[in-house]
Amino acid sequence: MRSVFQRSLRPELPALPAAAAAVREWLAREGVEPQVIHAIDFALEELVTNSIRHALQGRETRAEELGLRVETTLESVELLVDDGGAAFDPTRAAPPAPFVDLASAPVGGRGLDMLRRLTPDVRYERVGERNVTRVRVLRTRAAG
Repeated sequence: MRSVFQRSLRPELPALPAAAAAVREWLAREGVEPQVIHAIDFALEELVTNSIRHALQGRETRAEELGLRVETTLESVELLVDDGGAAFDPTRAAPPAPFVDLASAPVGGRGLDMLRRLTPDVRYERVGERNVTRVRVLRTRAAG
């Protein structure tokens, strides 16, 4: 059985917590396993934050909304985030430089690497003038 959650949100960081909470609550009502909810939540926050801070930064089209879609099946949960920002493929982002100790580690810049490790099925495509990133997480029930 397939179920879909869809929402548009303003490209502003204050809009993110409510959208993320709505997705988590919807996934819980759909009976999705907590570890899968956590992975989707991390992916949503990372992708939306990157869109707002980087892809849409300084663009006149910043007023354009971000698209958010989550689809559940018995086998997986798929998150789709789309924005009208500058083209950026998160699957091709360079891994962060290693650091020697925490004191010398730069703040930030590790989110996409963490995303690819937590959710290895990340796909990107440019559709017209929009970035479309999909993250698919297998349901625990299906993996077992």
